[in-house]
Amino acid sequence: MPGRSRMRWVLVVLCGLLCLGPGGPAAAQGPVMGWQALGGPGGRVMQLVAAPNGADLYAVAVAGVNRRDDQTQWRDTGRVFLSYALYRSRDGGATWAPLTNDLIPGALSALYVDPVTGDLLAGLQGAGDSFTRRYGLWRSRDQGASWERVALWSDSLNVLRITRGADGRYLYLGVTEASKYPSSYVYRSADDGLTWDRFLALRYEQRPGSTMVDLVAHPSDPNRLFITTYGGELYVSDDAGETWALPGKPENPPLPDPGGPARLAINPDRPRTLLVARGGGGSSPQDLTVARSTDGGMTWANMAGTGLPAQGGVRALAALPGNVYLLNIDGGTFRSANAGATWQPLEGPLSSGGVAAFCPLPGAKQTVLAATGYGLFVSRDAGALWQSLGTGLPFNSKIAGLLTDPRRPERMVAISDNQTLWGLLAPMVLRSTDGGQTWTPAARGLPEVEPTAWTLDPGNPDTILIASYEHFLRSDDAGLSWQVTRLDLSSRRAIAVAPTDSNVIYLGGRPVLRSSDRGVTWAEIPILTPGQARQTANVVGLVVDPSAAMHVWAGLDDAEVYESMDGGRSWREAGLQGQAVRWLVGDATDGLRLYAGVSQADPRAAAGAGVYRWDGPGGAWVPAVRGLPDGSTILALAPDPRTPGTLWAARDGGGIYRSTDRGAHWANFATGVGDNLAQTLAVDYSVSNGMLAGTASAGVWALRANPASSPAPTAVDARIEVVWPHDWAPVTQAKLANIGLRLFRPASLQQPPCGWTPQVTVWQAVNTNPVEPLDLTTQRSVDGQPFPFWELNDVDVSQANDPAGKLYFMVRVAGVDTATSVWAHGADPRTYFPHQDVPSGLALGAIGAVDARIQIVWPHDGAGVGRSVTEGTLANIAVAFFKHGTRLSVPVGWRPSGLTLYGAWNQEVGRPLARAAAVQQRTAGAITYPVWEFDNIPVARALDPANKLYLWVMVDGVETYPTIWTHGADARTFFPAKDEPIQGCVP
Repeated sequence: MPGRSRMRWVLVVLCGLLCLGPGGPAAAQGPVMGWQALGGPGGRVMQLVAAPNGADLYAVAVAGVNRRDDQTQWRDTGRVFLSYALYRSRDGGATWAPLTNDLIPGALSALYVDPVTGDLLAGLQGAGDSFTRRYGLWRSRDQGASWERVALWSDSLNVLRITRGADGRYLYLGVTEASKYPSSYVYRSADDGLTWDRFLALRYEQRPGSTMVDLVAHPSDPNRLFITTYGGELYVSDDAGETWALPGKPENPPLPDPGGPARLAINPDRPRTLLVARGGGGSSPQDLTVARSTDGGMTWANMAGTGLPAQGGVRALAALPGNVYLLNIDGGTFRSANAGATWQPLEGPLSSGGVAAFCPLPGAKQTVLAATGYGLFVSRDAGALWQSLGTGLPFNSKIAGLLTDPRRPERMVAISDNQTLWGLLAPMVLRSTDGGQTWTPAARGLPEVEPTAWTLDPGNPDTILIASYEHFLRSDDAGLSWQVTRLDLSSRRAIAVAPTDSNVIYLGGRPVLRSSDRGVTWAEIPILTPGQARQTANVVGLVVDPSAAMHVWAGLDDAEVYESMDGGRSWREAGLQGQAVRWLVGDATDGLRLYAGVSQADPRAAAGAGVYRWDGPGGAWVPAVRGLPDGSTILALAPDPRTPGTLWAARDGGGIYRSTDRGAHWANFATGVGDNLAQTLAVDYSVSNGMLAGTASAGVWALRANPASSPAPTAVDARIEVVWPHDWAPVTQAKLANIGLRLFRPASLQQPPCGWTPQVTVWQAVNTNPVEPLDLTTQRSVDGQPFPFWELNDVDVSQANDPAGKLYFMVRVAGVDTATSVWAHGADPRTYFPHQDVPSGLALGAIGAVDARIQIVWPHDGAGVGRSVTEGTLANIAVAFFKHGTRLSVPVGWRPSGLTLYGAWNQEVGRPLARAAAVQQRTAGAITYPVWEFDNIPVARALDPANKLYLWVMVDGVETYPTIWTHGADARTFFPAKDEPIQGCVP
């Protein structure tokens, strides 16, 4: 990374590389097939701010996955883990690079470039346990390279907005309490955030919905601020945030008929003109209203809002020069060019999906950027036309479904998975017409609901059918327009169209539904067993006979498979009694065979039987699992009609498999996929033998011949994620522990390549002894496919049973510049003033390896007066060097090419703190030896008792074994929240 010095661990490694294609060596005449990420659709961007120069921009990308404790991804049984990563652009948003991985894991709730100081400020809602969870404000004085926590009145605050007043005198925070019943406060600082005044703005439920949504500073009145609330109201302060009130008289509400979260925008040309949009979305949408004030917010009038839908949830509102307003609701984005009187829905990239923020670019009146649920976009004509922007931002979209058709080989339709990240939605439907290189929304006008089933009409490749819990959605023009039919609430996880009659559609749920008019009307066709008055199980799979529209099979989620010959008027049992069926798939190109997936997480499932095959009338359901890992739950199965009998399967927990004999045998076909979880599969008709996979954290992937691979990294950040004492034993009792770690690309949460398999060693220091290699780690894999997580199990930690004992762990990667975090394991791992090391003699001859022993860390203030750890802002650090493994000091004349003092704060990776050290001579008896001193090292962060600094020294060009010195009032490493990658690994 330019401008960032890093340590290089000098190790000699012999390694060999064996490259095999899926299932064994590739035939000489054929290409090697492997998976590669297509680089889209784009991922969610939650925050976006611009510096006053208009060139420097900062964005927050967010991702979410479901993982088990072994770090593999599981859709059904994994816990949700979120990742927030900060990115920077220096060219107005065209290209982006990751900025840091030093912020503690947690949600970045606010972002601001201070125009007065140039500092970058971030609101952070920390994750982790009670010891490490931090809410509040963080500041970077170097454009995001390093961070410090800003002291507020409380550590339990959600920072929603950071802003300056019109004259720049005050810095403001809009915050709510991190509690179940939060009050809302305004924090104000007159000294750039060093000290704060706190003012109660809203008590919880002092009026309905009286919790802060946003804090807005008036652009010309330095004392005027506004707060919008979830109840749809607007509060005003005219004394720089000290007191708050609804404008006007209580008996004459300033905003008639409040309801739904409110967003405020102020006309930049006429600062007394304000626009408020209000409305709630979700399953019970509220009325969408727009009101305008021309007197600074004292009086308001509702506007007709011509062109806007009657209902919708408001997510973002912005005012641009020339009376232009942009409004994003759950029905898409709308633009007004006449101060909000009339509105037009946008076409193209912003036609659907969520917008987290509109960001007008300073100095460019017509340019505005949008941070959305599927990437970053820019308009250079005041919001009329938009285009994709943001090379370098992660493509971590979550894909629930893929639809393809041989009659439209270049077209791909993707169904977004919005379950984990419901706060900012990607468009429900995305479409690519260039083989997955670019994507556009195809969901204009669709309700903000979760899709549960989808298919294409076999008779018309432009007809897309989607079901949700309460809706049937139909498009006959490949997603350009939609018809929406409301249904009774049910879990509708299956949909099927009769190949011989497109009018006939079956819809799963409880009960099953059938339409004979293309989905306009629906009739119930319940599956009833003897003695039942109503259907009790959900239908999760449907297959229609390709030669008879009334012949249909249905799979029930807790029962079996049923068959109907008369369009559902009557049903009969068709096998798999008592099995937890999760899907049904028919393969009409291979003699109409049926395949059923059975959940292996269900205790009723037979061991090893995750897939069953039925070969036709008179046949029985037989297991089709040989070659699949035992207990596999198959998330998706896709027959390839180009080669009858060929099946593809995606397994929960990771792995993609292929069978060429109707499921009798399966082979692992996941080269390059790593731990990426394929949630859906589809045939790629644009290339020979191509397949597509929609993943949970890296967008759409394609099976390609001779796929390109990323070069091996030359530098990484190594982060120890956990040191787990067995059975959760206390430190003073634990005998063994497991260590888990991740490698990231420098200053990022981006992973190295999926298949990269370096030698990663954990090093250990006991008390004040130098670090020594402990052991090589083992890399995690999914069905033989490695991914970037390493572990070292059954580590002896019994030396920390003594309360005075302490262990320090760090990481080195062979042949790679490694910046490592440090984990301190001990009841009290602080480094006290030890006896300084006295050499027993001087080393003679060449010195190939040294022990770098820190002798003292002396904290002091700016005047050079010694202070305690919690008072000293600077420290002097002395280090002596000994021939490795001895007490023989380097001689007085020994001068290395360079020294570097490294420091790692908390769970951050080590960074160079200083390279210049003064050499002094000391005498012990008859021995005179050199000592190097690094003076005036900043340690002010240790004034906060929650912070600790791990220090060590490395010698350029010499193999170095350093001691680790801990500087802090409490040096223990508590279980932090693990770092979650911002995107799945790529090959």
